[in-house]
Amino acid sequence: MRRISGSVLLVPLLALAACNSLDPTFGMKSQSPAPADSSSPRLASLSADQAQPAAPGAASAAAAATQAAQPGGQPGQGPARTNTASVSRAVKLNIAPVVGAPVSAVAALSHRLQEDARARGIQISGDSDPGTTYVLKGYFSTLSEGGGTTVLYVWDVLDASGNRLHRIQGQEQVGGTAADPWTVVAPQTMEAIGDATVQSLIQWINASPA
Repeated sequence: MRRISGSVLLVPLLALAACNSLDPTFGMKSQSPAPADSSSPRLASLSADQAQPAAPGAASAAAAATQAAQPGGQPGQGPARTNTASVSRAVKLNIAPVVGAPVSAVAALSHRLQEDARARGIQISGDSDPGTTYVLKGYFSTLSEGGGTTVLYVWDVLDASGNRLHRIQGQEQVGGTAADPWTVVAPQTMEAIGDATVQSLIQWINASPA
């Protein structure tokens, strides 16, 4: 897997970032329909004693480009995390339902987000936890182009009242295409997105006033 960047993919993503209500397809033609709200995959907000173990073989970079799949969409072993920065203050994070990604993809992402966040000092809170500091809500889509599939993602960081405070966005590319693009997205790709998301979130939290 190789990370791609450039105005061709990011311009439409950035244009949509100005909207308060984000289209989960980012205005792009996706071959995998976003699930309805009633059946959207849920990133489980578990207490520490309910946490599930990370998916076997999880390995990816936290911030920079990582290779979680080899050309042709075959899973590969990415490098281990290299950034271990932690939050500089107490934070409780509630992870809201993800829009636009199937349960099969969300499972690996959910485990990685919670594992990585806890390892770096962030508590995971439930929906009714009055002490929640931030809510993280994700929007995902896929784009097939040039023999590869790109996973596009945007995370809104909200306060406990639902006001958007920050936005994290990025993309990961894998080799191969399919009628359902999500079938070529390996769990390692979603784990890499989880690592990058936690890294960006911590950078923002540590740079923000308490």
